[in-house]
Amino acid sequence: MIKLDEQTDIDTLPDDMRQHLFSMDSKGMKWLIFSFVFIVMNVVGGVLLVADPFVTTYMVIAAPVMIIINVWAFALMIRNPQKTQLEVVLFTAFLFASYAFGLLLISHKFAYFVAGVEGISFFIGVLILYLGTIVYFIRYYHKTLSTLEGEVEAKEPAKWMWKIFAAGPAIGLFIYHGFLKGAFASELILVVLVVLFGVLSIYLSIKMFYKYAFMKLNLPLVVFVQSSHGQMTEFEDVEEDDYEDEN
Repeated sequence: MIKLDEQTDIDTLPDDMRQHLFSMDSKGMKWLIFSFVFIVMNVVGGVLLVADPFVTTYMVIAAPVMIIINVWAFALMIRNPQKTQLEVVLFTAFLFASYAFGLLLISHKFAYFVAGVEGISFFIGVLILYLGTIVYFIRYYHKTLSTLEGEVEAKEPAKWMWKIFAAGPAIGLFIYHGFLKGAFASELILVVLVVLFGVLSIYLSIKMFYKYAFMKLNLPLVVFVQSSHGQMTEFEDVEEDDYEDEN
């Protein structure tokens, strides 16, 4: 990643690079935590993990990750949001990484205990898809945040993700003929959707990890949300006068 000159006008930066220099406001942060942790992870994810058939192993593996994310989320909810704007970005990266991990477990559970998959071919196939997604987006964001030439199309990841979801039916047929020939259509659709949302979670996680790293590297240029008193918030080792008042 590139370290920008402190006098750089962020409006002249490529779109994707500029977007990585904006923090999240306290209202957006609280909505994200409430929705994506306390509802999506705890309720939806928890139901999928404990749904029939209940397999203790999956809960034992997933529980530590869920506990850590919930404790961290609760700590962010009760702390001053003006002082946690950078931390929220890092938290979001770990949150989506935990999603990808949980969805990997859920896809494995439904494939083997609901759809009747045998052998390890399905699990290896999903791991390869996950690893390929990780490599692709790491390379993409490394290139995107390392050049000022605007050579990388800002919306390329979004286009790539839409192609993956558009290919869902084809992926479903491949999984069906390769692994799930004895499965019902509903079971097949569920497994495919879980795998695809796992891929989406990987993309969002990597995006947020790079956003956090880029913000830390170029902290004087980061646009933080101002407090209700119209003053920029102090952040850890950065003096308040390092930031310009956007008002």
